[in-house]
Amino acid sequence: MHAFFTSYAYADGQKEFRHCLGRLRELVGNKTGWAEESLCFFDTETLKNGDPWQPVLAEAVRTSRVAVCFVSLRYLQSIWCGREFTVFDQRRSAWNAVAGGVAGDGRFIFLLVWESAVGWEWPLPLRYYQYRDATLPKEYLAGGLRKLVSLFPQIAESVLESLSDAIRDAVLHPAPLPDAPPIVAFEEVPNVLAIDPKPYDFWLSVVAKQGSNWVPPGAIDDVGTLVFKRAGLSNVTARLLPLDASCGPRAAQAAAEKQLVILVAASEAAAADLRLAALNKASIPHLVIVVLDTGPATGQNPLSLDAWVARFPAGAFALAAAEGRARVALPTELVMTLDGLVTRVLQQVRAQDEPKPAASAAIEAKATEEGIPVTTRSVLAGPGEGGSR
Repeated sequence: MHAFFTSYAYADGQKEFRHCLGRLRELVGNKTGWAEESLCFFDTETLKNGDPWQPVLAEAVRTSRVAVCFVSLRYLQSIWCGREFTVFDQRRSAWNAVAGGVAGDGRFIFLLVWESAVGWEWPLPLRYYQYRDATLPKEYLAGGLRKLVSLFPQIAESVLESLSDAIRDAVLHPAPLPDAPPIVAFEEVPNVLAIDPKPYDFWLSVVAKQGSNWVPPGAIDDVGTLVFKRAGLSNVTARLLPLDASCGPRAAQAAAEKQLVILVAASEAAAADLRLAALNKASIPHLVIVVLDTGPATGQNPLSLDAWVARFPAGAFALAAAEGRARVALPTELVMTLDGLVTRVLQQVRAQDEPKPAASAAIEAKATEEGIPVTTRSVLAGPGEGGSR
């Protein structure tokens, strides 16, 4: 058993990475008193010539107390990094089921920004574990740890000090992560970052300055994390739509595959935004819209849903509003509003898959033949669903 497991993309493991990991290992060792030989699993140093690398790697992933993941675009594209994360994520779920209610909110998986890129957003399955601390410098959040190691070593040191404190607490946690069952074939472990979408999964687009990293006023989590948590309650997966006009065709494909598309937009977002225009043009029958009223007079002169929809040509937004799948809400109402709309639309989509009794199907066919409408729409319009807010 190792105190912590290092998960990284092989292409990232150069001079800056080795320096950073060496310093982190020194700090964690001093703060935990953990034996040097089992302190850190780092494949290029822990594996010896002739070792069967997959079984050794699998054993470390299933038994190490903590995972430290150095995330970059290369990390996200690595099948093996995805498999490593999957095992730790499963172990964290098992811990939560057994100890979560009595042992607090244990952190055992730490995802660091190793190297960021323009327009990059954290994939939703990873968002929950992103390492955050009030003391983290803005330089780290903006550029990642690799840049700090090269250009601002003192700032990098402050990040590693903060991280090593958190790792110490996790390594010495009185209720540690349970070991995973023996992994017979590590290459058969699913990569949670590349699992194909399934019916009822969520796709998210956040039209705001910070994208899905946006933390609305009064909220604790960013919008991406909120949607990821909501997806977990429904036993489905949440993903991010592309950040450009290709989000429209992708959303239409998702809807055709019985997946929900969720749009969260700041009220000041321009109607000419490429993503809004693309989504409004697409055919998305399962589109959920929450417009957060973030104007300067929030709550005093509330924005109406009709006024927001009127900014756009007739399309998916007007249809969503007419069918009760859209609302304007205050930032403090985001969680409740999102939950209500998602629950309703998800029930409607799943109901379409339920087999109908033969008698009901015959009656419906007869009604259709005679030109009698058989589809229904919500008549219980809550606030903002065809009215003011």
